[in-house]
Amino acid sequence: MISFDKDDFFLVTGGSSGIGESIVNNIANHGGNVIAVSSSLNKLKAMKSHSSFSEKIFVEQYDLTDIEGIQKFIACLVEKYGKIKSFIHAAGIQQTIPFTSQKNNDINMFKVNYFSGAEIARMFINKKINSGNNSSIVFISSIASVQAFPGAVTYSATKGAINSFVRSLAIEIARKKIRVNAVLPGFVKTDMLDELRLLYGNTYIDELHRKYPLGLGNPEDIANTVIFLLSDQAKWITGSCLTVDGGGSLI
Repeated sequence: MISFDKDDFFLVTGGSSGIGESIVNNIANHGGNVIAVSSSLNKLKAMKSHSSFSEKIFVEQYDLTDIEGIQKFIACLVEKYGKIKSFIHAAGIQQTIPFTSQKNNDINMFKVNYFSGAEIARMFINKKINSGNNSSIVFISSIASVQAFPGAVTYSATKGAINSFVRSLAIEIARKKIRVNAVLPGFVKTDMLDELRLLYGNTYIDELHRKYPLGLGNPEDIANTVIFLLSDQAKWITGSCLTVDGGGSLI
């Protein structure tokens, strides 16, 4: 059975909703303390109030588009909570829009989906930041990084960058005993899926559900995989991009 030390702190970006919220609650359920980060303090507070493990969850507001401020932000977190056991980058922006219609929104998509996570990882590698003892970094990528989806050109590019980053970083910091992995979810029942429903209609989503061999996923399906990757049971896994999509990539 997986359990985390009661004194360990885990940092989760995008922790106020969707997959990130599920990861936050799952870590707390397994005994760890969680620093949940989001740009919306109201959403963070609502997430914490609805959680059965609120005493293990600590909320911190930060705008991940502010890449230059991340170093100071992480330093403040360590001063406040102590060293961090593991870092999970679940924050993400997804926009389904034809590439020819995109303007500057793709810049923020790259900042939130990739650059902010990479900068936090750079900070986390420092032994003054991480607590050692099987520390781990997990990025939430996407099946869109390896499959083509119309209207998702920039989003797919940000997730593809994550996959390459994870593999190269894993080999670079293996000697530091820090593992780095990514999880590639398929379509999961989150707010992002609701946005697709509004854009394409119920018929499109229902057809997706029928096509997926195991049906569409839930945030918990991804969170359970993350918990495994964070645990000692995955101590020989690094540089992996693990697809978790109910067989969706087989179609």
